[in-house]
Parts: sequence; structure tokens; C-alpha cells
Amino acid sequence: MFRPTAFKRAVFFIVLDIFISFASLHFAYMLRFNFNVPFEFLQHFNNVFIVLTIFKIISLYLFHIYNVAWRFFSLPELKRLFFAHIVAYLLFIIYYYTLASDMMLSRSVLIIDMVLSLMFIGFLRVFKRLLIENTTNTALKKTLIIGANSFAQTIMKEGEQFYIVAILDDVKH
Repeated sequence: MFRPTAFKRAVFFIVLDIFISFASLHFAYMLRFNFNVPFEFLQHFNNVFIVLTIFKIISLYLFHIYNVAWRFFSLPELKRLFFAHIVAYLLFIIYYYTLASDMMLSRSVLIIDMVLSLMFIGFLRVFKRLLIENTTNTALKKTLIIGANSFAQTIMKEGEQFYIVAILDDVKH
């Protein structure tokens, strides 16, 4: 029940991303309106939050951000996280101008929220990786992987009970 799995990791990240999205959007409103948000903008906060968060979660899923184990989150994943945010916010803008143009929304809130969301979501993953790398866990089995086949890739991406020391392969150039 407490063993880490890819599904549990994805659910954990989705829940955290929802909380982070709420916090970043709320903080973006506060920054945009100098901590005094007009009521007409607050009326639509929940709608903006729900639609934008759905677009973010779908985009992060499509960019395979939820498939990455903590300790393998690196620059390529950070780049995918950036592009996933671009797609999510573009989808939201299309939604806003086609279906919800009567919704009160400051465009600068979206820009501020995108920056905050990228920082917070990216920081969460990088911070956890730093914690994992800086702690010595004796429960993990030191592992040498011989051969870079699909089974080895599965072990590297989802085998969280292993600490991979090295990978050997006989690739000929």
C-alpha cells in the first residue's frame, strides 16, 4: 500500500499541482491588483481557476510530466514543463476569447500566473530531486544495469527501490 508506484506518483503530483495552481492564481490576482482585488474580478476567480487548472493538468499529462520519477527530473523535463504551460495558457486564451468573453479577466493576471506556476511547479520537482540526491538511503539497492533495452528503461524510470550506480551497454558506433 505504501510502496511508490507510477500511479501514486502521478496522483500525488496532480493534487500538488492543483494546490499550486490555486495559490499561484490567487497570488497573481493579488499582485496585479496591489492586494486589493475588485469584486467583479473575484466573481470569476473560481471559473478561471477551474478551466485553467484543467488545461494545465491535461497539458502536463500530454507532455508526460507525470511519468517522470522525482530523481530523474532534469533539464529536458523542465523544458517540457515550460512548453506544457505555454500550451495550457494558449488553450485558455482560445477558450476565453471564443466561449467566455463575458468573464472579467485581466490578461496580466495570466502572465503573472504563468510565471508563478512555472516557478512553483518546477521548484517543487527540482527541490524534491535535490532532497533525494542529498540524502543517503540505505533502503535503496545499489544497482548496475547491463544493457540499455526496454526493461532497463523501465527500471530506470519506475524502479524507485533501486539506486542506479551505472549503466553498461555495448553500443557500437
